[in-house]
Amino acid sequence: MNVRDKALQTLVQISQEQAFSNLQVNQSIKEHQIKKQDQNLFITLVYGTLQHLISIDFILNQFIKKGFNKFKPEAKWILRLAVFQILFLNRVPDYAIVNEAVNQIRKVSKSLSGMTNGVLRNIIRNKEKLIDEINNNKNPEIRYSLPNWIINIYKETYGNKTKEILDKINESPDLYLRVKPKNFVKVFEELKKIGAEPQVDEELGHNAIIVSKPSAFKDGISNSPLYKKGLITVQDKGAIIIGLALEPKENELILDICAAPGGKTTHIAEQLNNKGQVDAFDIHKHRVDLINANASRLKLNNINTDVQDASLFNPNLVEYYDKILVDVPCSGLGIVRRKPEIRYKQNPEDIKELIKNQKQILTNAFKYLKPGGMLLYSTCTVNPDENENVIKEVQKEFGDQFKINSQHQTSYLDNSDGFYYAIIRKN
Repeated sequence: MNVRDKALQTLVQISQEQAFSNLQVNQSIKEHQIKKQDQNLFITLVYGTLQHLISIDFILNQFIKKGFNKFKPEAKWILRLAVFQILFLNRVPDYAIVNEAVNQIRKVSKSLSGMTNGVLRNIIRNKEKLIDEINNNKNPEIRYSLPNWIINIYKETYGNKTKEILDKINESPDLYLRVKPKNFVKVFEELKKIGAEPQVDEELGHNAIIVSKPSAFKDGISNSPLYKKGLITVQDKGAIIIGLALEPKENELILDICAAPGGKTTHIAEQLNNKGQVDAFDIHKHRVDLINANASRLKLNNINTDVQDASLFNPNLVEYYDKILVDVPCSGLGIVRRKPEIRYKQNPEDIKELIKNQKQILTNAFKYLKPGGMLLYSTCTVNPDENENVIKEVQKEFGDQFKINSQHQTSYLDNSDGFYYAIIRKN
């Protein structure tokens, strides 16, 4: 099985099993034992095809007049994978793309091999025209490969910055490594030695390092000495900002109420310098296990984990915590460049159910906060209905006791995913 076959299989799994692309990609690399030199192409094929899916289907439906939607899933993804390479990837000769696609589709449906050959060669002949047709399409859904209802949410949130942000939506995010400030110089120098070309983010200072050349980690980041020793943690800039915004102080008792997989939990615990405690809850045991694994790698002993459903009120926790992080389950519309499949899986009706859950979790969490305490509500979405509007609704229940200090929305223009957070005080 070659790299394109493995990419095809992974795309089918993501589609049929509703898997998250980042988790499925990592699992496929391990299961198929994809060689280091092939991993970059494999990742590009999977993410690139998902990122440009609407644009790709728009082109295919021009050349396949009838029946594309009735094709077997494998046949659809074979054609999509080929069109992605032809229109958006200049690394593989066109003839090789066609030959590979025809060989793949013969295994699925021999009757489609002639059609596949003809359609792909026709697309190659019209390549420049088709690329121009996508880039200048009046319908932004085709241009950005993003459903119009999501584009409208971006417009509501970002206003006149929307086009700039959408222009970056299919770009690969920078790799950020969270570090303890006291280890910054040491880690920075080690990264320089291996050729990772580290850079400083002026906003984050010594709390993080941008890695310009991730390929310098020859065996992957998780196998590097820096990672194994607990000196670095892979985390998006927006998530790091949230951990800092909570301003953890030594000897505080802090709750992370929806904590898994533990990136923000461990960041909070690090800032406490092992003085004070973080209680970290999640609804699933296997996800709580992830928090414990992260804490163990980072040698943190001030994290107390438990399996709890944040939407169910716990009377034993009333006014118990100095600070609370409420990082609720959300639509993920702020991380579509990192998990491109989200744009096709979400729909407005599902989000309505999420919002009910978000309100309940925030309501419970606020009751757990001590008077004078601080709560930080956060999401990885740009949807005001999950962000500002949830805050407004919950504030109605508590009145003047619920004081909104500030609200923030990050974006791709900040070199961050689309995170929202609000800082709330309990009067």
